[in-house]
Amino acid sequence: FALPGLIISIPAGIMADSFGVKRIGILALSFMIVGTVILATANNFTLLIIGRAVSGIGAMTLAIVSPQAVAQWFRQRGMGVAMGIFNTAMPLGTIISLNALAVMAENLGWRASTWTGAAVSGLALVAFSVVYQSPPRTVPPVESRGNGIIAGIKGAGLPIWLVGLSWGWFNASVISLFTFTPDFLVRTGIGLGYAGFLTSLVMGGPLLLSPGIGFLLDRVGRKDIFIGVGGLFMAGLLLLVPGATSGIVPLMIGIGVANAFIPAPVFALIPDVVKPQNLGLGFGIVSAMLNLGVVVGPYLAGLSRDVTGSYQTSFWSMAFFSLLTTVTITAFHFKRSQSPPSPSSSPAREE
Repeated sequence: FALPGLIISIPAGIMADSFGVKRIGILALSFMIVGTVILATANNFTLLIIGRAVSGIGAMTLAIVSPQAVAQWFRQRGMGVAMGIFNTAMPLGTIISLNALAVMAENLGWRASTWTGAAVSGLALVAFSVVYQSPPRTVPPVESRGNGIIAGIKGAGLPIWLVGLSWGWFNASVISLFTFTPDFLVRTGIGLGYAGFLTSLVMGGPLLLSPGIGFLLDRVGRKDIFIGVGGLFMAGLLLLVPGATSGIVPLMIGIGVANAFIPAPVFALIPDVVKPQNLGLGFGIVSAMLNLGVVVGPYLAGLSRDVTGSYQTSFWSMAFFSLLTTVTITAFHFKRSQSPPSPSSSPAREE
């Protein structure tokens, strides 16, 4: 599901810059629907893989154009609050999925939960097509479509890659947590449904706190500081999970609070470090790093479990990924302090 994002994220971001968010968003949702239908009707493993890959192309493209749309509309003011509200969607969807879809799959079979995913994507396509309006274009489109990818990557600059890498480490940690925590809890004697509920508590923090954190971003700035503190806080709490099954509820809530410090600042930071006409490229780079983390993180966390026979090393690896989030954004901070003023302070950025 995430693997296509490594390949298509940057081209998809440039396409969004060239052809507009609405066209590419409709295309992305269409891919999600088609891929999920293939998955729901598959009768062999090859079709399962094809369905997930097609869905992944759509979902990873949507992950670029959605925040890009928010950034375009709120470029002049209110970016923090807008991104904070936007980032309540992922935790809400995750909480619903970990609880409702798991119960549906247990009682009606996995195809029922998959058809539900296709139906939700269909509703999203209708809503997006009817309701969303593109903002007036105030910056020129990308100049070249032939060599735009190579030229764009070369001209993007190190800061956006550091932001993306930090986001990738964060997602390597969080997706590994979602992947293995339910199984870890089941092995301690907890039922599957309750294990899903406990894992979903991690998303409570972003769901409830993201708008407030976005408000603080608009007032105090320093988005990189929020990210660094969140990564450090998460790393410390993840180390406690294997030995804290009796106190797992407050621990999951605490991880959720730390989790809330990262997504909104990352998305609000991207428009600060790329030119307005390259906004899609910036989100594409960050999305590519996200997908790298989603692919590599769970693999390494699972491998450590298989090699050692203990989930303790898996949670250690998750904590290490979170720590790297802080290390990378610290490198961004020092690099940025040595660089010229960002695009957000240039005349083009004020349009």
